[in-house]
Amino acid sequence: MKKEVGSVIKELRKEKQLKQQYVAFKLGITTEAYANIENGRTDINTSKLRMISSILNTKASLIIAFAEANLSNISDIMNV
Repeated sequence: MKKEVGSVIKELRKEKQLKQQYVAFKLGITTEAYANIENGRTDINTSKLRMISSILNTKASLIIAFAEANLSNISDIMNV
């Protein structure tokens, strides 16, 4: 599931036209640590998920829902 959550976070970040460096800075972590989240190499806790969702201006529950649905193109849904 961490890979799916990371993919959703990555797509949302790109949709918002934010750089990994910016999100990492806001989270207080290195860009490498943030990249590990997006690439599914690092699992995140609910607190970190809420922080990321706040930066991306979305709900944590939507990130989970998209990940569970294993959606491949989130941008189509975000533009509806």
